[in-house]
Amino acid sequence: MPRRESSTSVYPATGIPKQLKYTIYNVMAQFDLQCALDLHHIAACIAGCSYDRMKHKGIHFKLRDQTDSSIDKKVHVTIFANGKVLIMSASSIASTVETSNCVVKLLRSKNIGYRAARVAHFKVINVNASAKAQFGIRLEALATSHRRFSSFEPELCPGNIYRFCNPRATLVIYSNGKVICTGAKSEAQVATVFEKIYPVLLEHRVESRRLPAVI
Repeated sequence: MPRRESSTSVYPATGIPKQLKYTIYNVMAQFDLQCALDLHHIAACIAGCSYDRMKHKGIHFKLRDQTDSSIDKKVHVTIFANGKVLIMSASSIASTVETSNCVVKLLRSKNIGYRAARVAHFKVINVNASAKAQFGIRLEALATSHRRFSSFEPELCPGNIYRFCNPRATLVIYSNGKVICTGAKSEAQVATVFEKIYPVLLEHRVESRRLPAVI
């Protein structure tokens, strides 16, 4: 059974100033049901779900439409014939854990009948988060002074691409102070990344211009 983490999605986490509190907006996870599935049968039993194997390898649906639980309304589920399940658009790791249990409960129901279905090999594969610094960022200067980790090609992307090695994650930093984090595998890793990047952002902040005093 996957371990449940906090369901909070907005963090002024330890070591991160309140000015850079971040929001987790998309968590992706996967697990294995440990049984082969007849996707045509499952699609016929789930309202609003269809399956065309010529176009898609799995069936895709919103889980909240199929259950009475308080499941995150944004969560999407894709189920494949080999028993693999992909969870997308959850707002926290706790939400993906709840979703995995609801998927198993749905497949074990009388009208679908996969009593052997269970949650196995649960793994979070991506946690996306965003934050906004209260100042602008000098992206070219950042790319120059941190060239080992960052790159800035404004003709291709308006943001500076900053790659962390520990933990492994990628940031997209914009001149207006917005920062997007992708590739983290836990909420703790997201917190670590934002804690580490904040001094770098301060180092390359756009100095505010003071207007001359009126005499």
